[in-house]
Amino acid sequence: MASNKTFFKVPVAGGELNCARWSAKSGAPVAIALHGITSSHMAWELLANQLAGSIDLIAPDLRGRGGSQHLPHPFGLEAHAQDVVRIAEYLELQHALILGHSLGAYIAIEYAAQFPDQADRLVLIDGGPGLPAPVGVAPEDFLKLVLGPALARLQQTFASNAAYFEFWRQHPALAEDWSDYIEQYLVYDLGGEPPELTPRICEDAVLTDGKGPISPQAHERIKQVHSPMLLVRATRGLLNEPTPLLPMELVTAVLQKAPSLEVQTLEDTNHYTILMGRGVQSLARAIVKFCQP
Repeated sequence: MASNKTFFKVPVAGGELNCARWSAKSGAPVAIALHGITSSHMAWELLANQLAGSIDLIAPDLRGRGGSQHLPHPFGLEAHAQDVVRIAEYLELQHALILGHSLGAYIAIEYAAQFPDQADRLVLIDGGPGLPAPVGVAPEDFLKLVLGPALARLQQTFASNAAYFEFWRQHPALAEDWSDYIEQYLVYDLGGEPPELTPRICEDAVLTDGKGPISPQAHERIKQVHSPMLLVRATRGLLNEPTPLLPMELVTAVLQKAPSLEVQTLEDTNHYTILMGRGVQSLARAIVKFCQP
C-alpha cells in the first residue's frame, strides 16, 4: 500500500461513502476515480503508484461495494453520479478530472452530462460508449455471460484468502498478470471471518447498475458531454476473449457523434489488465499527457 494513501468518509444519501486518497504535490490536478461494477477503490492502487504523485487521486468504494457495502438504494448511474457530487462538495472542488473504469466510465459520463460545469476532463477506461442491448436475453442473464466468475463469486463463500486467490487464479483475464498487488486487491474484497469469507459486494447493486451501460440513455449521454474526453480501450474482453468490450466499429460510430472524444488503444491488454496489470504504465502516461494544458 502506498505511503501517501489515506481514507476519509463522505456523507451521502443513506450513510457515508468510504473513499481513499493518494495525495500529490501541491498544485497537482485532482482526479476522482470510479471503479468497475464488482470492484473497489483498490482497482486504482497500481495506477496511483505509477502516477507517482503527479495527480491527487481520490477513489471511492462505490455504494454497495467494499467499505461502502452498507449503503442502501438507490443504485444506478444517476445515484452514483449524485455521490460524486457529494465527494466534490466535501472536498470543495470546483472542477475535477474524472477517471472511470468499466462501469465507472458510464458513471463519469452521467456526471459530466448532468453537471457540465463540474467535470473538467474525462478519462474513460474500457467503458463509456453505450453497449448494444442483448436481443431476447434478460439483463441479469446478459450480465452473467459478460462478467462470468466476477458475478458468480457473489453467491459463494470462501474458507480462506488462499481459497479466494485460487478461485481468481482460474480467471482467464488475470492468469498471466498475477501479482502481489492482485492479492492485496482480493484481500480487501473479502469480508467476514474464515471459513465463511464473502465478497463485500451487494449483488442487488451489481444487477441494478449493470442495466445502465445497455440502456437507451447510455447511448445518448456521451453525446451530451462537452468536456474533453479520452477513451483508452483494451484489445481483449472481460474473459480475455479476442473480442473487446468496445469493438472499434462501435467506437468509430460514437466518434461521429461525440467530437470531444479522443481514442487510444492499448495493445495486448484486456478489460482488467489495462488498469490492473501490464497496461498500467501506458495508461498512466496517457492520463498525464491528457491532463497537460
